Amino acid sequence: MLSTQPYPTTSPSPGIEDVRFGLSKALLGAYEPAWAEICRECGIVPDCTHLDAAKFDHLLEVLARRDPLCRVLAMSWRIRRTAFQKLEQIGRP
Repeated sequence: MLSTQPYPTTSPSPGIEDVRFGLSKALLGAYEPAWAEICRECGIVPDCTHLDAAKFDHLLEVLARRDPLCRVLAMSWRIRRTAFQKLEQIGRP
């Protein structure tokens, strides 16, 4: 079932809040243990609210290796982030 809840951020570039929100909706009851494991592997704390670009890229890499669903989610966040960066380069918000 699709969620009708809006994403937690208004930025077109995804951040950790988008990842946490998306994973919580996709993984449902398995979210908490999965998120704790992902954070351990990434070297971040589960309640982290901001990641620099390198850490965010690493998070997406870890997610992409996890399972097919997480791989699709990681790819979508990477596409969104890359599109935002390209738009910024040409002067479009």
